[in-house]
Amino acid sequence: MPFPITEHVVKTKRHTTAYLSCGASDAPILSFLHGWPELSISWRHQLPVFAELGFRCVAPDMRGYGRSSVYGQHADYAVENSVRDMIELLDSFGREKAVWVGHDWGSPVVWDIASHHPDRCHGVANLCVPYLPKGFAPENFLPLVDRTLYPESKFPAGQWLPAILSGELPGRVCRLRGQHAQHDEGAIPQGQCGGARSAVSHGHDTSGGGLVWWGGQGARCAAGCRCAD
Repeated sequence: MPFPITEHVVKTKRHTTAYLSCGASDAPILSFLHGWPELSISWRHQLPVFAELGFRCVAPDMRGYGRSSVYGQHADYAVENSVRDMIELLDSFGREKAVWVGHDWGSPVVWDIASHHPDRCHGVANLCVPYLPKGFAPENFLPLVDRTLYPESKFPAGQWLPAILSGELPGRVCRLRGQHAQHDEGAIPQGQCGGARSAVSHGHDTSGGGLVWWGGQGARCAAGCRCAD
């Protein structure tokens, strides 16, 4: 019989992390970190598969998403804070190490866990975002932009944050909130993860805070936005 996906919350003095879990409680930890605009539920297909392979699979809502803490300051979404969230989550399991898997903007968090906390890693795997030895910061990734596609005069941050830098963010956030809530409502399987559904339908921020997190990892919010309101 497949392992069920269950919902949990870990609270520390500095942060609250909601997460999904699937698999035997004493199995090795395999932690899946989502990107933007996603939630822990984005990993719903992978969790039971890897649980059957012998892992305790964990998928948190990253800060600014779902039922995890949402913050109003751009600096609160620096990668180092997300890294600390994940280390605290691992500590709550009484474990020293995990295998970390990141997708999209979850990948820089995984890369930094590996860089700064190698003693907490059995291994890492990332999708979409490559490893940058000097860190995921504008001065390191902007030189990689293909300026034939993204001329600096029009896209100073390349493919990253063009809406924020052009001042289009507020309207987009409103549209994203509606689209994202509708998408996630339909994506949640019946009978599973009802709390994730309620996180969308009862007003928890699944896009605004997440968008600040998206920008906070690599660049400043040039429009002075307050997306986590």
